[in-house]
Amino acid sequence: MAKSRGGSAGDGGDAADRVYNQILTEMDGMRAKNKVFIIGATTRKIIMHKAILQLDRLDHLIYIPLPDAQVQ
Repeated sequence: MAKSRGGSAGDGGDAADRVYNQILTEMDGMRAKNKVFIIGATTRKIIMHKAILQLDRLDHLIYIPLPDAQVQ
């Protein structure tokens, strides 16, 4: 999923921002369509682009915690 904007300055950050903007545009365009599912995963939610995490773009955010030491 998309990193927050400006987080990759100097290493193609402008290109990444254009990609993220396109992802947001596509997600917004899917609102009117039925049966479209977007599934994303990350292990670093803290760096996620806040606009992607908005509940008007994603209906459900599911947190799956790390397993405890006994399960690992």
